[in-house]
Amino acid sequence: MEEQPPNPYRSIAPFGQWAEWIVFWRRRIRDNPELANELVRFYQLAFEWLPEPAFSKAWFGAHSNCISLTLGNMWLACIGSWRGGELELLVDDPALWREPGVPLPSMERYVPLGLAVWPWQRAGFVNRKLSIWRSYARAAEKIWAAPISRNEISTVLQNKRRLPTLMVPTPAPGEATLLLPHRGRLGGGPSYALP
Repeated sequence: MEEQPPNPYRSIAPFGQWAEWIVFWRRRIRDNPELANELVRFYQLAFEWLPEPAFSKAWFGAHSNCISLTLGNMWLACIGSWRGGELELLVDDPALWREPGVPLPSMERYVPLGLAVWPWQRAGFVNRKLSIWRSYARAAEKIWAAPISRNEISTVLQNKRRLPTLMVPTPAPGEATLLLPHRGRLGGGPSYALP
């Protein structure tokens, strides 16, 4: 049996430039505070469950059709505007793959990994499912060990920044709240001020 990561590798504050990119990326997200909160939480978890040294070498950014977290030339996590809005997460559990038991062609020669895919409306379910995040953490470790993690293509990195440069310190409990312009507090869970 494979060793399970017991907990996230770090704690990430759910605010900053990266969270703004998500919230203001699409009108459908901006106009739905509950969805915005779940998508911010999706990436917060993707960052927290990303092992070192992959965390230090990962890239994050927004494009016209997606927001993605990459390591080398591989997507680790993505929210895309295609097919009505999808969440994609690289995982090692074949039962979660888009096509169960069929790994990504780009990974077959290194280690079999696949993409788990859900509609945006399932973000809350994904965020609460510990087994999904453990599978993601194991997949990230396997990507880091594969040569593909060192293959950085400039067109893939366009509009992206190294993940650690986007992090801000976690505020003390009750220190501030995150407000969306004219929409009120981002729904559910703790909220924080954007710097």
